[in-house]
Amino acid sequence: MKITDIKSYALPWGSLFVKVETDEGLCGWGECSPMNAQVIRGMIERSLKGLVVGMNPLEIARVWERMFYLILIAMGRDESRPYRGQWDWPRDRGQLGLF
Repeated sequence: MKITDIKSYALPWGSLFVKVETDEGLCGWGECSPMNAQVIRGMIERSLKGLVVGMNPLEIARVWERMFYLILIAMGRDESRPYRGQWDWPRDRGQLGLF
C-alpha cells in the first residue's frame, strides 16, 4: 500500500482537515490545529505532501519522523540529531525498533 495523494480542506471558521489517499482506495482523515490554518495548509501542500507520497501509510512512525524532521530543518533547529541516533541503536544491534 502506498500514499498517492494528500489533500487539505480549510473550513470558513478556521478548521483544517487533511485527507490521505492510498493506491488501494483507502483514505484517512486528520484535523490540524486551527492556529494559522492557511500557513499549515501551504506547508502541507508544498512540502509535506512531496515527502510522504509513495510511502507506506502503515509505517506510521516512519512517515511521522519524515515530516517531523522537515519541520525542524525549516525552523533551523538541530534537536533531531540525538533523537535520530536513538532509532539507529536497535538496527545497529540487529534488533527491530518499537514500531
